[in-house]
Amino acid sequence: MFGWAGDPRLVGTLLAMLLAGCISATPPVHKIGLVAPFEGQHRPAGYAALAGLRLAIAECSPPQTAWVPLALDDSYQPGASQRALAKLRVDPATRLILGPFSPALLPGAVTEVADLATSIPFLIHPQGHFATHQDWPAALAYYITTVAQALPGAQQTATPARLLVVGLPPATLPLLTDTPGNNTANIVPLALDLPPDAPDSTPQAQADTILHAVAPSDHLLWLTPSPAGLDTLAHVYAQQPDLTIILGPDTAQLHLLAQIVPSPAVSSLVDTAENKPARAPLYWAYWANAAYTTWSQVQPDSAHASPNDPTGYTTYLFYMATCAGLQAQTAGNLDNRPLATDTPAGMSTVEISQTWELRVVPLQP
Repeated sequence: MFGWAGDPRLVGTLLAMLLAGCISATPPVHKIGLVAPFEGQHRPAGYAALAGLRLAIAECSPPQTAWVPLALDDSYQPGASQRALAKLRVDPATRLILGPFSPALLPGAVTEVADLATSIPFLIHPQGHFATHQDWPAALAYYITTVAQALPGAQQTATPARLLVVGLPPATLPLLTDTPGNNTANIVPLALDLPPDAPDSTPQAQADTILHAVAPSDHLLWLTPSPAGLDTLAHVYAQQPDLTIILGPDTAQLHLLAQIVPSPAVSSLVDTAENKPARAPLYWAYWANAAYTTWSQVQPDSAHASPNDPTGYTTYLFYMATCAGLQAQTAGNLDNRPLATDTPAGMSTVEISQTWELRVVPLQP
């Protein structure tokens, strides 16, 4: 009846058009890897990061693209971080990797992801973007020097208080040098990389090493992520109540704050009210911007609306870093620069770029 029905050329053309339409309507699936702690004591931080990643995929994915999270546990341990990164690297669908959490987990991970876009959300590079697995030493050095500048009297006195840094990765050490207008002579690395079976590797012995090195006017910046390191910190916290202790930028260790204050070490050394010394608070030094307040107000879970809350802050940072990575992928630019945000008004602390500032806030268990 219809003259074209039996024409194989027309039928073939129609089939080809239909197949082409089906193919174009199904975009390839890209993966965003996340290396974070999902097992053990630090798992609340990992799940907070995953929540931010998922929210960013829902809100920031470019049109006609498909992105899925691929979360791997590293239990906050260097060896597990490297294995997780190696698994992500061999997957050709992986386009962006977030994590691991701590700078102490990064040195062995650099070569594992050299050909992928990466982002370390807790570190901001001096140029204003999230640090990557390639430029994190400069970002960590910038963080440390900014913390040193934020110490009381750092800008006014000729001999500012010392900042002792525990857990400094070797790759950062050469970058902590004096530069014009930035005196880093008061930054002192403290190495605690003792063999596990060494007689002086117990938490109390390591705490003694720190306590012998510090003076009452010093400040201690803690970057060591291991559980043994937290035990050491608990001993230092209990035995030197006048020492100002600052925790590093990643939030995994903040979820264990209750184990430090109070901790068995604290309880055994200070167990009576009349002998309990006045204890300087623990501090947390982290990068933040004014956009967090606005962002947290529109989230369904208002329990984490405080900028100083580690869970809400972790979700926010990984949301921002994921959105930045998606934006960079769309533009063909893999430097993972953060989305533009308004400049905070009335800054009274150290400011980075036009949007990020270092905040040093007291923590309570």
